[in-house]
Amino acid sequence: MTQVLITGFPGFLASRLMVRLTDFYNGYHFICLVQKKFLPQAEKLRTELMAQHPSLNGRLELVTGDITLPDAGLEPAVLDRVIQSAEDVWHLAAIYDLAIPREPAYLVNTVGTGLIAGLASRMKNLKHLFYISTAYVSGKRTGTIYEEELSAGQSFRNHYEETKYLAEVEIRKFRHDLPLTIFRPGIIVGHSQTGETQKFDGPYYVIQVMDRLPKGFLMTLLGSGNHTVNLVPVDYCIGAMAWLATHADSAGKVYHLTDPSPLTQLEIAQSFSDALGKNLHFLSVPSWLAKGVLSIGPVAQLAGLPSVLVDYFDHPHQYDCTNTLAGLEGSGIRCPSFREVSPVLVRYFLEKKKEFATRQALY
Repeated sequence: MTQVLITGFPGFLASRLMVRLTDFYNGYHFICLVQKKFLPQAEKLRTELMAQHPSLNGRLELVTGDITLPDAGLEPAVLDRVIQSAEDVWHLAAIYDLAIPREPAYLVNTVGTGLIAGLASRMKNLKHLFYISTAYVSGKRTGTIYEEELSAGQSFRNHYEETKYLAEVEIRKFRHDLPLTIFRPGIIVGHSQTGETQKFDGPYYVIQVMDRLPKGFLMTLLGSGNHTVNLVPVDYCIGAMAWLATHADSAGKVYHLTDPSPLTQLEIAQSFSDALGKNLHFLSVPSWLAKGVLSIGPVAQLAGLPSVLVDYFDHPHQYDCTNTLAGLEGSGIRCPSFREVSPVLVRYFLEKKKEFATRQALY
């Protein structure tokens, strides 16, 4: 049985990725690295996953540790077993927060990634190291961004982007010595069939604002509305990663897990308006004005829209995903049009809005 070390559990992506991986290959034993403070939550989730997916029974092992410590903070006996027997490493742990201060972001996202890569380099039977980055290591770059590109002198909009970029720089130092694959998702939204998500942020802020508006009302766009926004359902990202990891010759490659035909901000807003039955009208405003107004605390609180959204909803860039499309050929896995997905997301939001609070994703 293949021993797999995975970080980021009990996070939304890591837990669902393990289930999807077993759809393609049933010989995995997962060693889940969990921060001690998240252990009760991880144990609860493990019980739920094994009840829902009996094939996982006895194959989800929880070990406490911390990616920011040498040897991931593993106990000596566990560390020795990982070094001797682990064949695959999936590194998903990160702080996914656009407002995070630089110091904790750098420690977790950059230093932690380098330490996990260093640990992987000591594994006696390592076959593959998979790293989950983000498409937004591109920072403020414009135009078409290709999968093999990383450093192009770009600047960054926040510490999340910068520290994930630096993490890629760090892990690429091992590229010639380790079988490394890098996945770069776009902005991940809920499940395309069920709408399930872990939190209501990003484009969900827009849904929340629209939900409060009366029918036929006027709503301003965050900038021109003419630039595309790369939103991808979580099930597409997970399915693509699992397939590429188990079926494609992925070592040494970078994959953009992005929508090959993304909608513009205006098209996304119209799809949300239609799904909510609002028949809203939209007005374009300069991005500098939208960001300036939303940077005023009381206004941002009243509007329910963080100013950082402007940076992602009004930026002239596209992500090439040639490697991903080629690797998924024949798999039946495709990124659905966001027009298909938006009604599902809105329905889930309406069902869950009273019990849901926007919350930071787990690391």
